[in-house]
Order: sequence, then C-alpha cells, then structure tokens
Amino acid sequence: MSKHYLIKLKPLEPFFFGGEYTFGRDDTRIEKNETSRYFAKSELFPQQSAVLGMLRKTILNKKNILTLHKKGEWIDGRKNEDGTDSKNHKEANRWVGRGRFSYERDFDMGEVIESISPLFITKADTNYFVAAKDSNYIPEVSPYKVMFNDKEAPLIYFEGYEAKKEDETTFITQKGESLKLSEIYKPIQTVGIKKMQKEDGFFLKESYSFQNEEHFAFVVKSRENLDFLNKTLVALGADQSAFMMEVVPEYESFEKITEGIFTPKKAFDRIVLLSETLLTHEAYELCNFIVGKRKSMRHLTQQQDKKKKKTHKSKRYYLFWRGTVLYTQNKDALSKALQIPYLQKVGINRYQTIAKGE
Repeated sequence: MSKHYLIKLKPLEPFFFGGEYTFGRDDTRIEKNETSRYFAKSELFPQQSAVLGMLRKTILNKKNILTLHKKGEWIDGRKNEDGTDSKNHKEANRWVGRGRFSYERDFDMGEVIESISPLFITKADTNYFVAAKDSNYIPEVSPYKVMFNDKEAPLIYFEGYEAKKEDETTFITQKGESLKLSEIYKPIQTVGIKKMQKEDGFFLKESYSFQNEEHFAFVVKSRENLDFLNKTLVALGADQSAFMMEVVPEYESFEKITEGIFTPKKAFDRIVLLSETLLTHEAYELCNFIVGKRKSMRHLTQQQDKKKKKTHKSKRYYLFWRGTVLYTQNKDALSKALQIPYLQKVGINRYQTIAKGE
C-alpha cells in the first residue's frame, strides 16, 4: 500500500538555483553577437528534474548501492566478474529505475517511488504555495470580442492592471494567510573574479537564503518506507549547496494540502498552475486569456559518443511558471490537455481547476 511522505530540505548555506542562462556565453548571445552574461540571479525553486535526481542519488547512497570508482560513483553492471547477477544493479533498478527524465516521453522511475510533488515552502508546520497571478484583480469582460485561434472569444481585462508594474510574488496557505517573497527569501549578492578566464572572468551573482526557519518541501508517494532518508545531508543547486533532509511519515497527499487555496472568480472558469507547466498546442488553443510568466528551460542529458558518454543540455522548452492562470471556456477539455502523466509524476504540469463563482 502506498504512503505519502513529506520531505523537508533545510538550507545550511545560501543557495543558487540556475536556470537556462547563467554566466557563460550561450546560443542566444552568439546569435546577437554578444558576449557572456556578468550577472546571474537564482531562481526561487530548483527544476523538478534536479529534485528527482537528488532524491534518486540519495536513495542509492543510503542503500549502499553505488560503488565508488576512481572517476566517481557508479551503479554496477548487470553481471559480476564471475558471471553471476549483480545485486546492486537489480536493487538500483527497483528503487530508482533506469529511465532518464524527458519532457517528451515516459521514463522508468522504478518500483518504489510513484510520484513527487512540486516544491513548496513550509514553516512551523504551515505550507506556503505561490499565489495565483490574478489574486489582486477582478476580471472584467469588454463588450467587444477578439479573434483567438481563429475563433471569436470574449475580451477579458483587469481594471487598473499595469503590465510594466510587476507585482511581487506572494505565497499563500490553505487558511488564507499570505507572505510576500521578501518575507521569505533574503537575497545575497557576491562579486567574483575568475582568473585565467578573460571572457567571463568578472561576475555578480545573487543567491538566496531564507529569512527565518523556512524549508523547501515536497510530497513523495512511495510503495516502501522512506524513514531511512531522515537526517541526511544532501546537495542541490548550481553550487551544490548543502541541505539537511528531514522526513515526515504518514503525511497527506499534495492534492489534499492544496485543496481550496485558490478562490473562484465571478463569471470565469480558471486553471491555476501549481508547478512549472508545459502547454501543448491543443492546450494553447483552449485558453482565452493567460496571466503569468513563461520561462525557457533545459535539462542535462547524456549522449553516447564513440568512446564515452558525454553530458549535454537538452533542447529548449518553454514552461509556464507556477501561479500562472489560464482562463478558458472549456475547463474540462483544457484540464485533459494538461494531463501528461509522465510529467505529473515528477511534479510538473500540476494544477488546480476552479469553476467560476456567482
């Protein structure tokens, strides 16, 4: 029988979560004949693929499945030198699977972990989630119509909204409490010089720490006991920052702890994103209005060259950020279009459907 576990990550030092762009010269800079970036700002959360990778490696370490070699840690092959089946290889496949994360296809996560939720913030047993981007506005319908995806659609607008005046990210609880970003995150700027590197030798980096006793957290649905992960030191982020992992057993599901956190809006059906979300072409066509942010993302992947495996970046994907709101006239069809099971099991494409209010 599957159980839910709350995994808490307590930062032991400032953390930096990189996005697609950091300091190096990337393809977007080359196209514009520009050089490296000299300022990089941490994302608020790491990518879910990084959380999954951290969890998998921690499980393998705690189960003593990884074998230490001169060039790092490895999972033993299928067969031992004497031809017998490798116990480590079999156990690794059972606990974490063999598949690599992908935005485009399903992958094997093993027989133990069924799913992980999106990351959120927890403090003193209270959970905080990114608020809907339209939480401070009342949507109105113009008497005029617009053509959207070759179809006539209502013209929705927010009275007093200014696109150039970006509101600060807000976090909310099930009880209706809220905290601003500045009440949770504390920015820390550092200036550095990389010797022997002329192109990106000078840089300014903005990392984060938490203001008080906040933790990152996510819910894991598992077929086996995960108590052995409690009080484990783990590394996460571009700087491999240290976090203390804590495990709370017998926890509620992610759906339960996010139930009812978004309020209905008069006359409109909405879908609010609880995680980074990849919209298909079909999903785009079902949206009448979108309020939120879209960011480009990549993940690390391995390709087999002639002599050895090399790590590369995947192609670029555009995902809508948590808190983004999708207005629609067909919430059931849009909800179905967002349901991509192999992404949802790693905490991507998680959302909440809110029927219109009176």
